Amino acid sequence: MKQFHSLPDPQEAGFSWPAFAEALERIRNVESRRLEAERTVQELQDRIRDENQQDIKRLADAIAAGDPDPAPPGLEDLASDLSEQKRLGRALEEAEPRAEGDLVRAVQGHREEWVAEVDAALEKAIAAERRRCNRS
Repeated sequence: MKQFHSLPDPQEAGFSWPAFAEALERIRNVESRRLEAERTVQELQDRIRDENQQDIKRLADAIAAGDPDPAPPGLEDLASDLSEQKRLGRALEEAEPRAEGDLVRAVQGHREEWVAEVDAALEKAIAAERRRCNRS
């Protein structure tokens, strides 16, 4: 998506290009989901690290108190969640260039139509500016 961040919003310029808007929205959705998955992975890794540290302390306390086999910390669920988030993150990394490709194809498919709209709007703006300058 990086190459599309600087694109102006056609709607702000008065153009209605649904194919562009839909493709750009898909890119933003994939990117947003990827960033959320990355945050979740980091949070799960932090929780697992903290739980491991707490488990060592509990185990040490249990051994010191004479309990040879304290209950395990239940890290399996966190590890499973982490694995799933990493899987999702990899899938989103693959989906991102596909969504970007959809935007490129939308632009290429509508290029002539959209260029004509932009050219007409530009000509209209230039004519209006010339009229304004001639009045001054």
